[in-house]
Amino acid sequence: EKAVIPEDRPTIGGFASLAVDVEEKLMADFKAFESGKNTTDIPYMDDAIKLYRKVLDTDARNTEGIKPVLPLLNKIKSVKDIDSFNASLKELVEKNVPMPVEFGVGEDMNDAARHCFVVKGLSTILPDTTYYGTDEGNRLLTVFKNMINKLLSFTDLTDEEKEEYLSDALTFDENLSKSVKSRVEWADYVKYNNPTAAEEVFNMLKPFDLKSLMKEYYDVLPETITVYDPKAIKEFEKYFNFKQYIHYAYISVLLSSAKYLSEEMKHIGTKYSRTLTGVDAD
Repeated sequence: EKAVIPEDRPTIGGFASLAVDVEEKLMADFKAFESGKNTTDIPYMDDAIKLYRKVLDTDARNTEGIKPVLPLLNKIKSVKDIDSFNASLKELVEKNVPMPVEFGVGEDMNDAARHCFVVKGLSTILPDTTYYGTDEGNRLLTVFKNMINKLLSFTDLTDEEKEEYLSDALTFDENLSKSVKSRVEWADYVKYNNPTAAEEVFNMLKPFDLKSLMKEYYDVLPETITVYDPKAIKEFEKYFNFKQYIHYAYISVLLSSAKYLSEEMKHIGTKYSRTLTGVDAD
């Protein structure tokens, strides 16, 4: 009854306190490495300390504002059609631009000693597909829209483009929500295991050229791909609209980058996630 939940955290308790203790120890370690009090021969630590210093340099981040991410945003904006998009897949993937579906390497549920290539639908903006069309869902979408409108004000888009990009992104997300799994469906782990002929998956995902993208990274393509979310892949052509998707990707990159930019953009960009968790402070 006397426990006080910190304003920057959604819960407090044994595990939460443990996480705070670990975080404080890590912060103390980084501070010691940054000051030179501690040293290490770990090869990647120098880069970690450089990143740590950049994070601490709020004056530089506030001065630069949105400038560091503008080249990537303008690259996304310049992709006008599916052919130019497919030609840029490797570059976009390596810059963490969200693709039309999620994919990667996971455990083979039929053989624990092997791995497999997996695909699934994207996550929705709202916490669950069941929120769409409800009062609570509409309330949360209003919070999201207000947040994105504020972030878009930092970009070099025209007012007309800002409105179009946000409208297209929300339409893409709403259509997506009709095909991807709900939280309840995702809880049924056994139903993740849907090995499907790779060529069949490639065909279902057209005009997105997943096959050519995989060839950029794998000498030999798998014969099968495990589809975690079959409905989302089978109905891909129903919700995939390139113009809506590329505007969705633009906004996704803007939002995911906000926390690395100015303090003002960082605070704006966490508004929706703080609303979801009931956290007041960053």
